[in-house]
Formats: sequence, C-alpha cells, structure tokens
Amino acid sequence: MWDTSVTKLVKYSGKWFYVKNGKWSTAITDTLVKHEGKWFYIKNGKWDKNANDLYKLNGKWFYVSAGKWQKTTGVVEFKGKDFYVKSGKWSPNVNTLHKVGKKYYAIKNGKWTR
Repeated sequence: MWDTSVTKLVKYSGKWFYVKNGKWSTAITDTLVKHEGKWFYIKNGKWDKNANDLYKLNGKWFYVSAGKWQKTTGVVEFKGKDFYVKSGKWSPNVNTLHKVGKKYYAIKNGKWTR
C-alpha cells in the first residue's frame, strides 16, 4: 500500500532520497529539508553529500558543507570571492570586523576583500 503521508528523507540502498507525499521525485531540487533536527541539501531528489557552497533558497543565502547547512560564523569562499556568513547565513547588509589570528579585517556588504 502506498502511504501518501510520508514526507521525509528515506535511506534506500545506502543513499538518501527525499520523499514528499509518498513519492520520490527528481524535480525536488536545490532546497534544504529538515531531518532529525538537521538541514540537508537536496538536489534532484537526493541528499547531495558533496554540496559545498553558498546556496540561495527562498531569497536567502545559506552555507552548505558536506551536504548539510552549517551554522558557521566566519569567512567562506564562493566563486573565487570571500563572503562573511553568520550562523550559516550570508547577507549583503553585513558590515563588521572579522578577526583572523591577531588581525581584524573589514567586512563590507557581506564580503571580505583581502
């Protein structure tokens, strides 16, 4: 019997698939889904363990590493540039100082220019 109430990550043959309303679909892509208190990056209906980047979802930018949303605060590289993320999110409205070792660096509009 097909259970249409199932919406979650499901492990099958060693891989994780995102099932929504009882169905797996490759159309479910470029999104984060919550599973057991953590957020996982889904691409083409599967958990993408290799996702390591900033991803724009619903108008907001999230830092994903090893396929999971990381609530990191610090500088991350994206497309050859350095961006400042706070609690795993990037915002162009952040203007602050960032400490690396004993030095402070300016963060302007969410970006770090070395």
